Amino acid sequence: MARLRVDIKAKRATLKGELVFDTVMQAEQQTRRLFNSGKAWRINLAGVRRADSAALALMLEWLARARQRNGRLRFEQPPTAILDLARVTNIRELLGL
Repeated sequence: MARLRVDIKAKRATLKGELVFDTVMQAEQQTRRLFNSGKAWRINLAGVRRADSAALALMLEWLARARQRNGRLRFEQPPTAILDLARVTNIRELLGL
């Protein structure tokens, strides 16, 4: 079973574990409160050791949520797996990676 840990402090979320189909809903639910304050947020992905296309879908959802609030979101330290998926799907620039 895939495992993911989400820590939120102020306007920054840190993810550790697997950001895959089995865990993206957990991550989405746990990060909702991240967008409740401010206009700039950060999501640190350095601890993500496995990712799949569901991770990219969630990242796009996070960006949409930030735009709805007229804010900006920055992804920090994305792992190679996410960078490779974003490159292959031609959304690397869209994600700001």
